[in-house]
Parts: sequence; C-alpha cells; structure tokens
Amino acid sequence: MLKNMPERRVFVAALLAVLLVRVGFLLLVPVPFESDEAIVGLMARHILYAGDRPIFYYGQEYMGPLEPATAALSFALFGPTLFTLRLAPSIWSVVFVGFSAAYARRALGRPAFWWTLAYLGVPPLFLITWSVKARGGYPELLALGAILLYQALDLQMAPDGRDWRWPLFGAVSGLALWTDPLVVVYLGPATLYLILHLRARLFRWTSPAAVAAAVVAALPMLQVNIAQPGITLRQLAGPAVNAPITAHQLAHNFSEAIQQSIPVLLGIYQGCSYRPVFFAARAASGIPFAPVAFTCFVLALAAGVLFVVSTARAVADRPTPADLILWVCAVTMVPFILTQQQADYVTEPRYLLPLYAAVPLFGFYWSKLWRRWSGVAYVVLLVALVVNVSGYVRFLPDLAGPFIDNEPVRTGDIQLARLLEEQGVKTVYANYWLSYPIAFQTGEAVKTAVIGDRLTVGFNRVIPYAIAAGTDPQPALLVVTGSPDDLDARNWLDQHHARFQVHRWENLTLYDHISAKFSPLQG
Repeated sequence: MLKNMPERRVFVAALLAVLLVRVGFLLLVPVPFESDEAIVGLMARHILYAGDRPIFYYGQEYMGPLEPATAALSFALFGPTLFTLRLAPSIWSVVFVGFSAAYARRALGRPAFWWTLAYLGVPPLFLITWSVKARGGYPELLALGAILLYQALDLQMAPDGRDWRWPLFGAVSGLALWTDPLVVVYLGPATLYLILHLRARLFRWTSPAAVAAAVVAALPMLQVNIAQPGITLRQLAGPAVNAPITAHQLAHNFSEAIQQSIPVLLGIYQGCSYRPVFFAARAASGIPFAPVAFTCFVLALAAGVLFVVSTARAVADRPTPADLILWVCAVTMVPFILTQQQADYVTEPRYLLPLYAAVPLFGFYWSKLWRRWSGVAYVVLLVALVVNVSGYVRFLPDLAGPFIDNEPVRTGDIQLARLLEEQGVKTVYANYWLSYPIAFQTGEAVKTAVIGDRLTVGFNRVIPYAIAAGTDPQPALLVVTGSPDDLDARNWLDQHHARFQVHRWENLTLYDHISAKFSPLQG
C-alpha cells in the first residue's frame, strides 16, 4: 500500500485513531440494541460455545456468517457482551477506512488520501452508526468492497508478476458474495474495469484461477443454492424487486433518494426507519430542508455529468480510477431507484452505504482546491468534520431504535433482561423487536419466541427458542402497554380465567406465572 516507511507509520497511527473514534462512539453514544443485532450475538455464542457452523444469518438464505464469526472471536478474547459484539463490525469499519485511504493514495494523490482518512475516520452519523451495529454484515460489505476496489486498481497498475493476486481477488470476491450479495455493486464495476484495461492479458491461467478461488470461497452458499435451486436469489427478489414500475414511480423514487436519503448519508439529518418520526425530527432539527435538498440535487446532477463523461472516456480510451468509483456509485443508485423500495429504506438508507466509496473522489476534487487555496481547503475539511461531529452530539436514541405500534421501545436495556430473570421467567413470547435482545442479555437463560399481531405465530429466527416456549408450561408474555397486543393478551387471560402476575417496565408490560398455558394463535 504505502512504500514510504514514515508515511506508513503515520497511516497505522491514524487507523488506531479511527478505531478509537468508534470505541468512543460506542462508549458515549447510547445506540439502541435491537433484535437483528442480537441475532448476530446469539449466532456468535452458538459458534463459540456450541460449535455451530451456520451458513447464513438465521432465518434467511443470504448474508453469510462472517460477522458472527468475527464476533465469536471477540467473545473468545474479551467475553460475550454488547460492547464486544459491536467491536467486531467496528474492526471491519477500520479495514474499510484503511483500504479506501490506500486507494485514494495510490490513484488520486496524497491530499485525497488525507481527506479520505479524515472524513471516514470521523464519518457522518449514519456511517458511524452502521459501522458499529452488528446488523449482519454491513461494515463487512464496505470493507470487502473497498478491498476489491483496491485489488482491481493494483492488478490494473501492475498487471505483470505476483500472479497469486488473481486467486486472492477471486477469493475475496467469493467471500464477499457469500457475506452480502449487495457486493455486486463493487464486483461488477471492478471486473469491467479490469476487462477494459487488461483485455488480452486476461486470457491467461490467472483468470480461471480467480474464478475457481471465488467458487471455493463461496462454496457453502453455492451448495445450499444447488440443494434448493436459486434460493438466495428468490429470497432477495421479493415483491419490491418484482413489482412493475411506472415512469411516475421512477421519478418519485429518484426524488425520494436524493431528497431524503442523501442528506442522511451526509450526516445532515439522522436516519430513522419510522417515517413519521423521521420527518418530525427533521423539522425539529432547525436545519432548513429546502437548501439541503437543493444542494443534494446539484450534487446528483454533477455526479450524473461526471458519469456520462466517464462512460464516454471508457468507450473511447480506458477508464481511470476515478471512473471506477463513479461506476460503483451509479450501480448502487440504479437498483435502489428502479425497485419499489420500502419506505423505511429511504429514510434509513442502509442499501446506499456503498455510496461512501465516493469519499476518495471527493478527496480528489478537494485536493485541487488545496493546491490553489490551501487555507480555504482546510476550512472546507473542518466544516465537513464539524457537521459529522455535530451529528453525534444531536443523536436521538429513539430514532435509531425500533418502533412497535407507534411507540419507541428500548428493547436492549439490560434492566429489562434483569426483570425477567428476577421473576424466574424461562421463556417469553414477545414481538420480534422485543425478543432476541433479552435472550442475548441474559446469556440465553431466558429463551424468547416471537408473536405477531393479534398474538399470532411470529417470525422466529431461532427455532429452538420457539420449541422451548412451546413446551414450557408457563411462558410469559411481553407487550407494549396499552397496545392492541396488550388488549388481546388481557382478553385471552380473561377468557381462560388465568391467574398471573403483572410487571411494568417503562412502556412495556410483562405477564408472567400465567396459570393457563399460552400458545400463539394460528394467523
């Protein structure tokens, strides 16, 4: 990466500082802990303590076990806690920053390198939040994507010699596809970039070796898809992908992505999966929406012009490293706009995280400003970092957590888990977002099964827990106080003339020691 030894030492020290920023954020900012994260923690426990070898994230046939496996290593070194769980994605986030900066240094120059280190080291609120949350593989996606881009650049700039780099490129590609299929937004442009540059040189043994290495690295995923033909693609291609799209819907999706998603990615507004709360928080932030939206449309227009120029250059000659970044951004945006995305993906745009690959490109244009007016350039960088840090200060935990029946719930609070343990609860039925953090926080002493609306059978990612609750003669019920589920629970208890105990915790109600055996209703 860096051949100059003093610069390399500074780079390593900077990466340690990047890690400290993430650790500080974890310690000082109360990021809510919810069920999708808890599943990763439970998988890590099962890998470490039960010898499990999961192929995918529990309950689905995509997203591999790289993050749970990394968390298992963290647990082995430091013990199974929420902090050590989140340490795993934080490490991958540092890898992402390191390879992004290395790409900038090699392809775009030293000023772009320092911009990339600074901006991604102290990133926007949305990026740092999704860099420390163990939600299945998002920091790993960014890290593996950055590695693929750097590998493509390395193979293009020095194609001769060190043939082992080709199988390594293939292995990283296969691992990345298994970890998160969204990595195609990196892999497609990187492969095209190499084809356009190397052309006839690709007809060597190294290309088949790269493909073979990719197959080996992704073999567990491929085996599942052979046994259940195309299961991964079928699960990924849900209604939002398959539904036909009109010109009006296309324009609406584009406008939503630019107006709502891009300001969140830039750290101007805090993202939230619950749209009414997102819009209320945006209005209360005091940051005027109209100029922000206008700026984002200007950025989108500039990116479109650059993409057209990039495409023309690639056809006429050969693409540049800046073009490769533009392609990644375009390939990221196009499916997001073309598919009828669920509303929460727009105001919490996790599927646009690969757009942060553009940071080195911003650094390239910042370096042009730096060479002419260095003082102005430093002010621009300082303003960018102040915007990012101000997002940490303005962070609202409720916006980052789940909502049930329009109510924010602090599902991952250790005090809730302790309440259930103190009451001797062994199994509990609860909404999905309430359930699995309890299992993790109690070290699986309390096993949680999921109920849906109207106390029906819910989406159980951990089937043994559902079996345990089904065989427990006295499972508990945990609901949001005053919600429809609470009313249904009361009606059920009355209908069965059940004796029970009631405990309140914040806006939640626990019914335990129920004399009648509760079982979820068939929906």
